Amino acid sequence: NDPGALGFYPGKDEADINLAVSQKLVSELKSQGASVLMLTPGSTMASRLAAARAFNPHVLVSVHSNTNAKSSPKGTEVYYFYSFQKALASNVSSGIAKALNTDNRSGTSGLYYMTRESQFACTLAELGFLTNEDEYTRLISSKTQTKIANGIANAINSYLAGVGSGGGSYDEDE
Repeated sequence: NDPGALGFYPGKDEADINLAVSQKLVSELKSQGASVLMLTPGSTMASRLAAARAFNPHVLVSVHSNTNAKSSPKGTEVYYFYSFQKALASNVSSGIAKALNTDNRSGTSGLYYMTRESQFACTLAELGFLTNEDEYTRLISSKTQTKIANGIANAINSYLAGVGSGGGSYDEDE
C-alpha cells in the first residue's frame, strides 16, 4: 500500500490530489451517461485489477502524480504496455497537459502491473510533478482538478469514438 508522495503542504499529498481528480472524473463520466467503477483507494493492485476485470470496462485510467529528486521536471506522463493502449495513453496525456497547462511528455511504454496485466485499454496517468512547486500548486487547486478530470473524460470519449473508426486521437483544437 503506497501512500504516495508528499507535497509542500500538509493534507495536500499525492493520495489527496489523485482521489479528488478521480472523484471529479467519475462524476463527469457519469454525467455523460457512462457506467463507471471507481476502484477503492488503498486496496491492492491485484484486488483493483480483479474488480476491474469483473466490471469488464472498455478503458481503465489509473490516476497518479509524479515526483523527481530534482524540482525542475514538469509535465504529464501517461504509461501503457500493449500497443492497443497507446492511443488511449496519448489522448489522456494530451488532455491532462492541456488542462494543467504543462508539458505533454506523451504516452510512453512502461512495464506497470495495471497496464501489463489488464485485458483492456488501460493507462497509468501521472498528472504532474509534486516536486515542482508551480505544478504542485496547480494540482491542489479544485478548479484545476476539475479541468484535469474533464480533460481525461474528453480524452476517453475521443478514444472510444475512434476505436471503431481506426482513429481516436484527441485534439481539443480540432
